[in-house]
Amino acid sequence: MEGVENIIDIIKAKTTQQTDKIVADANAYKNERIKRAKEQAKTIVEKATSRAENETHLEVSKYQAGAILKHKYMILNTKESIMKEVLDSAWDQAMKKVGKADYKVILTRLAVYGGATLNVDEIEILLPDGIKSTVDEEEVAKGIEERIGKKTKVKMSKEKIRASGGLIVRATDGTKWVDNTFEARRERREEDIRDMIASVLFGKEEKS
Repeated sequence: MEGVENIIDIIKAKTTQQTDKIVADANAYKNERIKRAKEQAKTIVEKATSRAENETHLEVSKYQAGAILKHKYMILNTKESIMKEVLDSAWDQAMKKVGKADYKVILTRLAVYGGATLNVDEIEILLPDGIKSTVDEEEVAKGIEERIGKKTKVKMSKEKIRASGGLIVRATDGTKWVDNTFEARRERREEDIRDMIASVLFGKEEKS
């Protein structure tokens, strides 16, 4: 019996040793896992903090850029509004001359310019419907001759055009013409006029 008891004691001792080893190994594993988990958590927190800072900085930058862009648009819109007012005012002033005493001078100048540009032997002048002002054919012919150095036959056409003012100068064979109506001249020269207005009103400002 004593031998059996000795064997049981040995088994118990070994079992206790193994249990202690298992517990020790488990504790070591646990501690290592906790250490690694803490390191991973620290890394995650650092990355999250860095990302949050970057995103915050990005949001601030986006807001600043948006505010600057909005400011520029407001300035551009204000300038555009001012230039439109000046253009409209100039157009109104031009329209007020239609039918007035000096309107004939304006028509004559437009007719001479158009006739000289065409540089043909015969031209006809077309006026807007409903406007009584006209031009002197001989005066226009003389003005063209002074410009291009040759005589040009000028006649008034019975055909009427739709325009607020000005006229059209056309070669009598209908092959070419110069549209010197107010609308056409405004359209052709609007960009130049806008540049001139911008230069006068905003020329001293720094370009944004």
